[in-house]
Amino acid sequence: MKEAYKKALRVIDSCKTSTHLLGAHNYIHNFEVMYRDCDPILYEKLIKQLKEYCFFRRTKIKYK
Repeated sequence: MKEAYKKALRVIDSCKTSTHLLGAHNYIHNFEVMYRDCDPILYEKLIKQLKEYCFFRRTKIKYK
């Protein structure tokens, strides 16, 4: 899960447009599906961080 989380951050970081961010949202969804049965506390924390970071990137791209 640790490597997938790091890759999700790299995917979000690589986004340059709003369309790219749609792909990042898909990646986050896939992450949710794959790791749903893991440690629930860690899972919820990581998903929340990924979504917040994606939102942060979206606002950063929007106002560029």
